[in-house]
Amino acid sequence: MLAAGEDLGAQLDAGHHPGHLSTVTMVGATTDHLVQASEAAGIDTDLPRAVQAHYTRGHGAENWSRIIDAIRPYV
Repeated sequence: MLAAGEDLGAQLDAGHHPGHLSTVTMVGATTDHLVQASEAAGIDTDLPRAVQAHYTRGHGAENWSRIIDAIRPYV
């Protein structure tokens, strides 16, 4: 989620991850639900678990965009 007029690219480049709209904790809880729903539906959980793993590394009060720092070394 972004506020009107926010420039996500500029925030990412600056390492600025304000948690004023959607935090790592909030999105992490969503990924928990996705994993549970996938398991209940009997579908592959590899992708939801991979995404979930990024949100369990901490930084709970920061914006969901904080996971970019974990992904950057691989791109």
